[in-house]
Amino acid sequence: MKLGHFLRTYALSLYLYPKAFRARYREQLLDAARQAYDERQSGHGRLLLVHLRDSLGSGLWERISTPLRPLHAIW
Repeated sequence: MKLGHFLRTYALSLYLYPKAFRARYREQLLDAARQAYDERQSGHGRLLLVHLRDSLGSGLWERISTPLRPLHAIW
């Protein structure tokens, strides 16, 4: 898997996080994913699955632990 595809897919998964969280941490998360990709010789598809699983769990946790706000403020 090419780096561009990997990062685009991972960047889309960040929409599972609340907007404020994405605004604050998006670049750091993408840098960490890029570094993890660069450190691996192969198995990038598996790495992406790990990152996606983490985004799903962590993103949903961030959403439910964020104080309730109008829906338009969350997305």
